[in-house]
This record gives sequence, C-alpha cells and structure tokens, in this order.
Amino acid sequence: MQTLVFPTLQDLRPQYSAAGQCPGNNGAGFSAGLVAKLLHPERRVLAVCGDGGFMMNCQELETAARYGIPLVVLILNDNAFGFIKWKQKKMHFEDFALDYGNPDFALLAESFGVTGMKVKETDDLTEVLEKAFSLNKLVVIECPIDYSVNYETFSIELGNLVCKF
Repeated sequence: MQTLVFPTLQDLRPQYSAAGQCPGNNGAGFSAGLVAKLLHPERRVLAVCGDGGFMMNCQELETAARYGIPLVVLILNDNAFGFIKWKQKKMHFEDFALDYGNPDFALLAESFGVTGMKVKETDDLTEVLEKAFSLNKLVVIECPIDYSVNYETFSIELGNLVCKF
C-alpha cells in the first residue's frame, strides 16, 4: 500500500506525493494531510509537520477526531522554528524569537481523544509509523529532532557541490 506524504498540497500525483517547505506555507502540513486523506481514503496518509507549523493548526485535531479521519501525523519537534532559523542563518540574519516551548504533543493529542505517541532515541521510526498505521485511526507522533546540522549539511556541504554537464 502506498503512503501519501503531504507537507503541502503542491503535488497531488496519484501514487505518492512529498513536497518540502516553501515560503508562505507554514502550518499547512496537518490540514493538507487531512485533505489528502479525505481525497484518498483508501491510502495511508502521513502528514509530516514541524512543531511550529503544527501548532498553527493544532485545533484541527478536534475536527479530525470528530469526523474519525484516520490520519497519521508526524511532528518533527525541535522547540523552534528550526527551518526558518536555518534559512535566516544562511542569509546572515540574527537569530531572533524563533525558539519556544511546546506542549507534550502526545498528551495534547490524547486531550482530544486521539492516540498520541512519542519516538524515543532507541525507537525505529519505521516500526513506530507501521504501528500507527495499523491502528487505522487518527494518531499523532512526536519525534524530537535537531535542526542544528542543517546549515552545515545543506548550506555549506551541498552549496560547495558543483554539477558539471
């Protein structure tokens, strides 16, 4: 069975879709995942969200729970607008007001009557996702991440690569 991944609605190919963060779409991942699941109820849909973006629309947990939409939501939690921090560092902007505290996302999900899970360092993410999909209901998974390597990896290392044609 194919899994649809919709951080945005930019690409609705029939088999699989994944789109990265683009300017102006913060907070769209969860809602886009809900729409993808409603459009393709026969498919497994994984909504991948940053913690900041998820918090912009977390109230939709109530809507999804009320309508019984069986979506798996993976929240990448760095307690910051990490992607924005990386982009701003790349542009030599000062880091300002991008770190914050989050709720316990598993408990937040449970407060809406939704299954909440947490990925621990020793967990296999694939196994956690498979378990979530096997429940066939709305599941929120919190996964702690460290965006600090983004600048060095994506801005410096990849920026130094040259493609020759």
